[in-house]
Amino acid sequence: AVDFERMDWAIALHLAKSGHYARADIERALREGSPHIEHGRPGGIEDYARQVSERAWNAPEVLEHWRGHGREIQQQRALGRAPERGREGPSHSL
Repeated sequence: AVDFERMDWAIALHLAKSGHYARADIERALREGSPHIEHGRPGGIEDYARQVSERAWNAPEVLEHWRGHGREIQQQRALGRAPERGREGPSHSL
């Protein structure tokens, strides 16, 4: 049997680490793409998608990934190889 909740979690983590998707995008992907989400969710689909996306966004492995990425960008800037401003991981301003 497929554990869809584990699959949702893995996908949410991957999207959060990619830096290409805001928390709201991850939430929408879960709402629209998870094959099991409509079946008996306490609190409903919206709560489930919000909670999983929020947990993924703040997961230690995601935060550590972006801390490391930020150090790499700073090093590249010091060498003149990266722009002064740019996307450096997830924004927590949502």
